[in-house]
Parts: sequence; C-alpha cells; structure tokens
Amino acid sequence: MILLQGWGALVGLLGMGVIAAGLQSVTGSRAASFFLAGAALGVFGWWLTSQDGSKHSIFWVPIQYWGIAIALGALVGL
Repeated sequence: MILLQGWGALVGLLGMGVIAAGLQSVTGSRAASFFLAGAALGVFGWWLTSQDGSKHSIFWVPIQYWGIAIALGALVGL
C-alpha cells in the first residue's frame, strides 16, 4: 500500500508546516497563512502534474487537490 507518490510528502512537510508558519509571521493571521499556503500548494501541484505527467499524491489524493482543501479549510476557519 503506497501512501505517498512523487512529491506527495510536500503536503505534510512544506504545505502545512514551513509555508504556513512563515506566512503567519508576515500576515499575522493563521487563517490567511493557511489560505496562502494552500493556494501555493495547489498551483505547485498543478504545475508538477503538467510538467511530467506523473502522480504526486498523499493518501491517493493529488497534491493540487490538497492545496484546494487547505485553502477552503482556511476560509471556513476565518
């Protein structure tokens, strides 16, 4: 059972942790930082998939969809 494919680890390591923590210090808002991190992750996931055509996922969900889910979750958390 493969839970991570390609750059799927990026969701947990970079998308949720490093980007959101850095943006929180700039924006002053946790929700805004997660929204921006989710948007960046979504764009990066879309770009990765369009470049090489391989799968980049975690728990069988492509990382561009994780980015959308993180951004929408941040909007709900406002």
